[in-house]
Amino acid sequence: MTSWSDDTTVAPGRYNRGTDAHNYEVFVGSEPGDMGGAEIAGPTDEEIIFDAAYTYLSNGPRYFKAADLETLLGDADPDNDPFVLSIRGATDYETAHIPGAVRMDWRTLFTMENLVLLPADDTMIVVVCYTGQTASHVTPLLNMLGYNASTLLHGMCSWTPAAVKCFNATTAQQNYPVVSGGEPGTPADGETRDNGCGGDTPVDGGEWTGSSEEWEIIRHACDAYISSIPTMYTTNVALYSNLYDGWTANDPFVLSVRGADHYLAGHVPTAVNIGVTELLEPENLAMLPTDKQIVVYCYTGHTAANTNAILGVLGYDSLTMKFGMCSWSSNSTVNAGKCFSGGANYNISTGSDPGDWDSAAPAE
Repeated sequence: MTSWSDDTTVAPGRYNRGTDAHNYEVFVGSEPGDMGGAEIAGPTDEEIIFDAAYTYLSNGPRYFKAADLETLLGDADPDNDPFVLSIRGATDYETAHIPGAVRMDWRTLFTMENLVLLPADDTMIVVVCYTGQTASHVTPLLNMLGYNASTLLHGMCSWTPAAVKCFNATTAQQNYPVVSGGEPGTPADGETRDNGCGGDTPVDGGEWTGSSEEWEIIRHACDAYISSIPTMYTTNVALYSNLYDGWTANDPFVLSVRGADHYLAGHVPTAVNIGVTELLEPENLAMLPTDKQIVVYCYTGHTAANTNAILGVLGYDSLTMKFGMCSWSSNSTVNAGKCFSGGANYNISTGSDPGDWDSAAPAE
């Protein structure tokens, strides 16, 4: 009856995997068998992938600030230096990169040929892109594989004025309508603010990798996602146009992963707020649709990108709104004043070689 009705009065004895599922011995083959020949069934691929995703996201995204990285690289103690991984384009890397940074293509990073180039011990890996958005997709997947990785917050834009593609409030920031309070609201409920200060996951199951190694199962899932996803982003303009085109059938499920107080102060119309570390709990997964696109946003795009990568590798159709609430609203109460406004002028190296700290200098 539990498959017929979701009314708990009609079907009170509903199955709950968290409390009712076990992992008792099973016997393989067509014969009845006995307990002496039984084995405990191993986890499926989808369970292995989900567990790795849950372990990372439930502990929160991982970031590294430019000032902290500069301190470690410049303290004349190479033993505490992180492995700096640049995933920017080759031309931009040659123009300016963090001294010692090794460049790799993020699309092919999760192939065995490239993963073996990363430190196999617990050395910190700091992933660097342009603004922190793409690095925040790579970082959670590396951690799912057991690497000790963090994203350089705001990317190369936080390191040097020679960086390109940085967030610019003048050109990237809008003043779109927001809804206040604890309800998602509708586009019609949205109001503009003046500038001021103030369920089950859809991942495919089965042994599709042909590997019994859990690490290889996770690597295969990460590589399949990152190498083939057409785009990981949508923009504030595209989301606004979608929500306000007068056709609700094409609206995505808008997921906010900001703090509850900031959500109350003003959020994208229709957005549902779920704390990032609680997102993969059963009661929150049950809120995520598997039949429509999810658009995730946070403050600057970093946390949403972490979330988006996890959702993507689990099989959801999801995108992140680039630059987050900082691109949606110019009101500092709404965007919490967390928007990028300029970086440092630390040492850089040029050319195709990683270089070193002693031969580097700030941009002129």
